[in-house]
This record gives sequence, structure tokens and C-alpha cells, in this order.
Amino acid sequence: MKNKTVNTDFVIFALCLISLMCIAARIVFTIIQLNASDKLIYVKDAQCTVDQQQLDIDGKYLLYGMWEYYPEQHICSSPSLNSDKGGSVIHIPVQWNMCDDRFWNTSGLSGYRMTITIPGDDSYILYLHGMPSHSSIYIDRRLCPPIDNYNYLFNRGVEIPSGQHEIVIEFTSDWLTGFYAFPWLYTHSEFQKQASLSQGIWEISIGGFIIATLYGAIFLRKSKESL
Repeated sequence: MKNKTVNTDFVIFALCLISLMCIAARIVFTIIQLNASDKLIYVKDAQCTVDQQQLDIDGKYLLYGMWEYYPEQHICSSPSLNSDKGGSVIHIPVQWNMCDDRFWNTSGLSGYRMTITIPGDDSYILYLHGMPSHSSIYIDRRLCPPIDNYNYLFNRGVEIPSGQHEIVIEFTSDWLTGFYAFPWLYTHSEFQKQASLSQGIWEISIGGFIIATLYGAIFLRKSKESL
């Protein structure tokens, strides 16, 4: 009986450890992405021509680089609001910096724009990793609904056909309005693969956390009863 209890404890401890490692890996991966993003320039002067060969080989293409930034403006949904503030060109993604007053404003609005050229005849998925919930993506000034994806963590991408298109992303925030998301272009097959992987990681993390919480409660209760 004692050996059985020890084995059960070991299994629960291993599940807790795995869940914590998954969460930590996700955080570290995000930090590494941010630190490496400054060295990656695929968008120049708000213009990008996708390397078709790289997209076909990797299944994804980073849209990091110089985007147009419009402070306190939603240039598609409310084009006349604060239009006198104009715009500037900044590097995307923006590293979180509360001291950068470019991203302070009273309205909580911001807009980002670029023009993309995608060779070929296929359609792709434009997805923002780490995208805030209050955001909208416009393709050629038309609001795009999120794609219908079974993975609730990956249902915020939009479909974009090949050709030349204007991309506008509008954010609404209560404070800072920097673009802290990672814009990627995916093939459909690679997107589904990443969605499944992400879902699996989060399910393991959440499941392990729940088990750890329940086990901790049981352990504390038994400890209290033994006193």
C-alpha cells in the first residue's frame, strides 16, 4: 500500500513539473522572439514582398519590420477621428516599454498599416501571436472575421489571398497601445499544425495545474488531520 502511494505521488509530481515546464517554455519563447525581432526586417517603409520560396519551404513568413503607426486613430473604422495627428514609421513588433511616450494616449486607440505583395495563386493565414483581444484586422479596408478554427487559441487569424493588399490593424487599449503581437503569414497546413501543437501544450499546462492544485489541497487537508 505504501509503495502504491509513493508511485501515485511521483506521477502527480511529474505532471505538475511538466505543466510548469510548458508554461515556462512558452514565456521564454516569447521573450526570445521579442529580443530577436529587432534584427529581423522583412517589411521596409510599410512595404513587403513575400519570398515565395521561403514561404513554401517553411510554411510561414514573418512580417516584422517597419510599419506605419497612427497614434489615437482607427484609420479604417473612424478615419476622421484625430486624423490631424498624422503617422510615423516604427519597427514591429514593439518591445513593451512603459517609458516610451509614443504609445501613451488618452483615447486608447492606435492603427498600424502596411502593403503586402504575395506571389502565386493560393490563400494564406495572417495571424498575430500574442494579439490583444480588442483588435481588428482589415484587408483592403474591409474588416475580416476570424477564421473558423477548432482551436480556440488560434481562432484569431484571418484569411488573405495572394496578390497585393493593404493590411490595417486597429487596437483598442486602456493604456499602452504598442503593437506587442508577432505578425506571421502561414500556409493553411502549417497553421493547422501550429494550432494543434499550441492546443496540446496549453491542455497539458492547464491539466497539470488543476491536478497540482487539487493534490495540494488534499495534501494540506491530510496534513491538518494528522496533527
